[in-house]
Amino acid sequence: MTLTQLACFLAVARTGHFTKAAREVHLAQPSLSRQILALEKSLGASLFHRARGTSR
Repeated sequence: MTLTQLACFLAVARTGHFTKAAREVHLAQPSLSRQILALEKSLGASLFHRARGTSR
């Protein structure tokens, strides 16, 4: 787990949206998604339920 991954996780949890979270942490949305996927892989678990437009 890196600080960037943690910041991305917290931003998605706070906003509920990958796009809004990406803006908040100053990353492109695909980059933020890769950070979250890497974090999920390292933890061996899915952290968000992804649905069109929202993440919980």
